[in-house]
Amino acid sequence: MKKVIHFSNGGPGGVQAVIQNLLQYSRDADMEHHIIYTINEERKKDFAPNSYPQATSVQIFYYQSTWNFFYTCKQLSALVPDETSILVAHDWLELGMISTLGLKNPVVQILHGDYDYYYQLAVLHHASINQFIGVSKTIEATLKKRLPLREKDINALYLPVAELSPNHEERKGNKILFIGRYVPGKGSLHLPQIAALLKDEAHFQWHIFGPGSLEKENQALWDSGVDVSFYGWTPSEDIIKVLPQYDYFVLPSIAEGMPVAVIEAMKAGVIPIVNHLGGGVEELLGSQQERGYLIKDNNVEGYAAALLQLNLQPDLRKSMAAAASQYARQWFHPETATQAFEAVFKQAATHTNSNRQPQKVYGSRLDKAWIPNWVTYFIRKYLS
Repeated sequence: MKKVIHFSNGGPGGVQAVIQNLLQYSRDADMEHHIIYTINEERKKDFAPNSYPQATSVQIFYYQSTWNFFYTCKQLSALVPDETSILVAHDWLELGMISTLGLKNPVVQILHGDYDYYYQLAVLHHASINQFIGVSKTIEATLKKRLPLREKDINALYLPVAELSPNHEERKGNKILFIGRYVPGKGSLHLPQIAALLKDEAHFQWHIFGPGSLEKENQALWDSGVDVSFYGWTPSEDIIKVLPQYDYFVLPSIAEGMPVAVIEAMKAGVIPIVNHLGGGVEELLGSQQERGYLIKDNNVEGYAAALLQLNLQPDLRKSMAAAASQYARQWFHPETATQAFEAVFKQAATHTNSNRQPQKVYGSRLDKAWIPNWVTYFIRKYLS
């Protein structure tokens, strides 16, 4: 039985959905999945663990940034069952542990976004990583340029995404959806501006899902004449049930990798209208915008024009929704995509890592094996 250990920082968003889907759609009887949460105690009050019913075990590791990093790594490594367990890295702390201690485990890094953050992690820790998975072809190509000697270990894989079917009932084409954290980075400030531009042109209904949307200061930015409903944080399984009821998914985010919410919307026949970020988003919608609209420079007038055009042209709306659904359902099949991920996990397990040596990648002079943690903690906490 192969043990696969996923490390999760517990943050909201697509990474948790990817982990959840990999567990839910695994059909390999020779593979068991475990979750280790890595939670900074400064975020403890905001942390709510996801439900992972398919996980063999779920453990929560709390740490402090004032600790000796070597001590943090040792404490975290104590949760790893053995050297044969396949470690799946989704963020920095687990990679820091593997490099610092020179763990011999098979290691897979998943790069969830076309961001320097993920590429820098890959380059910094490449000697401790057996296989890399980029969730778009753009990520794969960029990482191969940065790590040309590791080209054969770099993979582009489609994400496993829940199966959804579009609603073919006749609709008015006026229901707009937003899903995500209601913060400027996700384009929250653009939404009321787009709505204001459309208010006198046609009657649209806005439906806003995500943490932060219930805050009064955020709702106060919306024009009183706009038809808008706020739902706050909503479990993804509940959103999926109602997705086919909507017509458009607006996402004016300033950065995305391969957004799971957009793929889910496409499967449900909801037309994505998103910031033209290139990379994974362009792969999803097509360079000729055959499966949705890519809005240049995140221009609010561009969003308004796209929504108005689709509202006024039902034939265009139907054809684009059908194209989006067909593409997403073909390429992001949950079981098939999960099998591809698990094949890479097994490939990583064939590597021999006996020559892997400890590398100091993070920390200062206070982060050494021979310094007791209480000394480092005291100096950082009280004398800095």
